[in-house]
Amino acid sequence: MITSEYLDKHFYNKFYNLDKESILRMNQAYCDPRINNVVTRMHSHCYGLALLDDSRSIEYHIYYINGDQELVGNLLKLDINDPERDALTIVFSMHLADTFNLDVLVTFNTFQDATRSMCEQLGYLTLTANELLPYKDKNATIVAKNVKGIIIVPFLFHADLYEFLFGPLLPINVQTGDSFVYLMHNKRNNLVKIVNKCNRVHREKTLQAEEPEITMVAVWKASDELERDLHNRYKHKRLRGEWFDLTFKELKEIKDYVDNFIAESTNR
Repeated sequence: MITSEYLDKHFYNKFYNLDKESILRMNQAYCDPRINNVVTRMHSHCYGLALLDDSRSIEYHIYYINGDQELVGNLLKLDINDPERDALTIVFSMHLADTFNLDVLVTFNTFQDATRSMCEQLGYLTLTANELLPYKDKNATIVAKNVKGIIIVPFLFHADLYEFLFGPLLPINVQTGDSFVYLMHNKRNNLVKIVNKCNRVHREKTLQAEEPEITMVAVWKASDELERDLHNRYKHKRLRGEWFDLTFKELKEIKDYVDNFIAESTNR
């Protein structure tokens, strides 16, 4: 889960804001035609990756530049061997999504695709988490010849991103009359349902039976007042019934709002 402590310790010492002058210097130093296309107004924005050093480890920059109004952007310095590499990339993608109104999933996977291409070009074999799934729990060994090593570069789906934001679903001690507010994700259309129901266990089993494409994203033990508040806050994003077309930024807002709501309710 994303916390301020995590950001302070692992993110901001690797994160840089880019102004016009720094972008112009990057355009000269990196010789990346994508940057030049934004500088010359041929394109409105670009994603990029630049290799810094591969003598001992692989150090590199990932960056996003936007030229809609003025040249601005952000950059993140990464090391391929950093165990927090992918989490840092997620946080960076979330920041860009908030700042420039991007799709966080597309942004993250774009950077991961560039990272994978860089590693392959340097002589490494790269694998995604999905490619490893058939061998999970089988005590398998991967042997790769004529490569420098193996690097795992995972790509994300909506469910992965939701778990990163809200954390894994944990067991809740359910008692008769308990009320819960749920967030549910429809894999087919990426809509999110905000609903309040009693008896979480019954609700989960009913959903899986009736609509198997729907997965639980988050659940909170709370009254229907919370559901009404969330429906009212995002009524402009309602498509039908309890289903909403929410951005990842809005889901982050919901998480913060619910945390405050529950904290205030506990202190009443």
